[in-house]
Amino acid sequence: MGLKCEGSTIESIEKEQNKRGIRLPKAYKDFLRVCGEGAAQLFCGDVIELRHLDYINDSGRETYEAAFGQKCPSNIFFILEHHGYSYCYFKLNDGDNPDLYLLVYGDEVTNELFGKIDHLLDYKIGLLKK
Repeated sequence: MGLKCEGSTIESIEKEQNKRGIRLPKAYKDFLRVCGEGAAQLFCGDVIELRHLDYINDSGRETYEAAFGQKCPSNIFFILEHHGYSYCYFKLNDGDNPDLYLLVYGDEVTNELFGKIDHLLDYKIGLLKK
């Protein structure tokens, strides 16, 4: 299939954690090591890159608050944005392979369990094979 992915360095991931004062789960750090700097074929239309985490989280929090009319909990961390209406997030205090949730904001609001972080790459690769 020849998918091109560019991973983040351990140093850049650690720098991001230190900047935010958080500890990212192992499964997400593994994900970033594979495609944290880009994976256009796999994530076409999605923003996932480490360098865009501020944007992803700011936009995700705004969308969460608009969808539910309440402040977004501080333990929620957004890792994927799709065209400004769909986001994936996990809870920072949910272990090394936390549940991944899908939030879709449109005419109706969807907020559902998507799976585990370590399944995200397999899921995207599976979509390409269809």
